[in-house]
Amino acid sequence: MPPLKNLNAPVLVIVLANNGYLSIRQTHESFFCSAVGATPASGVDFPDYQRLAFAYGVSAVRIAGSDDLPLMDPVLTQDGPYLIQIDVDPDQPFEPRLKSRMLEDGTFATPELDDMFPFLLAEEVAAVRLEAAALLLRPRIAT
Repeated sequence: MPPLKNLNAPVLVIVLANNGYLSIRQTHESFFCSAVGATPASGVDFPDYQRLAFAYGVSAVRIAGSDDLPLMDPVLTQDGPYLIQIDVDPDQPFEPRLKSRMLEDGTFATPELDDMFPFLLAEEVAAVRLEAAALLLRPRIAT
């Protein structure tokens, strides 16, 4: 925050505040049936980012629900740095997402970026990859 303020940088910082590290929590719950170090309940605290911005002299607004959305309109025309904290449901999973698989031997395998969760059947992924490869081999029209 201080460099943004000191430089009066025209930067808009958007924080999706879900009261935790959702991706870490999802991974822990998926593989270990509990989360450690990802939420206040597991010992990790998270600041009020709007107040943090104010502490550094950066203007900020907090969107706590849909009724607050109009508060964003004037922000988009501001000069200088600004922070928008958008409070989101801490239990809202995000998908598609990259998700490792646990193999039978207990090791993890991380798929390629085109094989995201929820997973397609291996045959479907292979067909999509073949189609993509065929598209790359097509001659391009010169402009």
